[in-house]
Amino acid sequence: MLLLILLAGAVAPVAACEIVGAILRLRFSRRCRAYRAPFAAGLVVAALLVLAETRLDIAPESIGDTPEHALALAFFVGALPEEGLKLVGFLAWLWGAGGAAPRLRLLGAVAVAMGFDTIETWLQLWQWSDRTGLWLAMLVQRALLAAPMTALGGFVVGVWAAVTDEARGSAFARNLNLGFVAALVAHGIWDSSVFIAVGRLRAQDAAGAASLMVPGLLSAAAIGALAIIAGLRRAGGLARLRAEDGDER
Repeated sequence: MLLLILLAGAVAPVAACEIVGAILRLRFSRRCRAYRAPFAAGLVVAALLVLAETRLDIAPESIGDTPEHALALAFFVGALPEEGLKLVGFLAWLWGAGGAAPRLRLLGAVAVAMGFDTIETWLQLWQWSDRTGLWLAMLVQRALLAAPMTALGGFVVGVWAAVTDEARGSAFARNLNLGFVAALVAHGIWDSSVFIAVGRLRAQDAAGAASLMVPGLLSAAAIGALAIIAGLRRAGGLARLRAEDGDER
C-alpha cells in the first residue's frame, strides 16, 4: 500500500513539471534534469513544515466553524507558511545552483511547489489508506484541484522570478516579492473557501459548500492568471523565455 501511495501521489506533480517544461520547449532529457533538484527542495521544505505542525495544537474540528476563523486559518496557518517555505526552497535551490536561466527559474519554482504538493498528497492518501472509496476520492481531488492550483502558484512565482536576466539584485528581489504576494493571495482565497466549505459540509449543507468552493476556485485562478499575464508582459513574453539559450536547451 505504501508503494502505491508513493507512486499515485507523485503522478500529478511530476506531470505538472513535465507540462511546464514542454511549454517552455525544453527537451525531455533536459527538463527532467532541470526539475529534479528543485522538486527535491520542495519535498524537504514540506517535510520540515509537517514536522513543525506536529507541535502545533490546531483542532481539525475547529476549521471552518466561522468564516472569520476559516479566513484567519487559511492565510496565517495555511497560505503564509506554505508559500513562505516554497519561496525558501526556491531560493535555496537557486543559490545551490549558482543561478539559472530565466526559463529554468520558472520551471524551478513550479518544481518546488509540486515537490511540496507531493508531500501533502502522500500524507492525505496515507490518512485514508484504510478506506478505499475515500482514498480514491482524495486522489482524484488532489490531482484535479490541489495539484493544478499549486502549480498555478508556482508558475506565478516563477514568471516573476524570470523577469530579469540575472537572478540577483534589487530588481530580481522586487519582482520575486510581487510574485510571492500574488501567489499568497490566490492560495489564501482558495484555502479560505475550502475551510468554510468544510464547515458547511459538517453542517450537512453540501449545496452551501459547493456554492463557496466554486467562487473561491475561480477567484484564486483569476488572480493567478492575471499575475501570470502581468509577469509575462514584464518578462518580454513567453517567446523570450522559450528562446534558445545554448546548452540550457
